Amino acid sequence: MMNLAFAPSIAPSVLPLFFAMCYGATLGSNATLLGAGSNIIAGGIAARAGRPISFLTFLRYGVPVTLVRRWFPRSTFGSGFSDLA
Repeated sequence: MMNLAFAPSIAPSVLPLFFAMCYGATLGSNATLLGAGSNIIAGGIAARAGRPISFLTFLRYGVPVTLVRRWFPRSTFGSGFSDLA
């Protein structure tokens, strides 16, 4: 369970909405070119290399990847850095 010490003033009845909103924002940012800083940087690097990525082109690839990540969370693919230790 997540430690809620960071939000002592949030009413418990609002917490499910708060977490759902955070989860939705995270998924949406991965699906769009402008949603996450890393996506913006990658788009800029591609444009400088002469291969600009349009918003719709990024959506064409970003939405399916986001949906796969939604149905198969990180724990399915391993924990990332802990696999290196």
